[in-house]
Amino acid sequence: DSGPGIAPADIEHLFDDFWQARRNDHRGVGLGLAIAKGVVEAHGGMIWCDSAP
Repeated sequence: DSGPGIAPADIEHLFDDFWQARRNDHRGVGLGLAIAKGVVEAHGGMIWCDSAP
């Protein structure tokens, strides 16, 4: 993609319940990635984030 990437300090919080990026201009409750992590791990998988500028 051609997006701005994710700040290194934000990566460690991406899968936290209710966490949202400060620059986020979309409304939500911050649960999407936390739920995804729970589902993936319940099935024995792994989920992570890599960000390249």
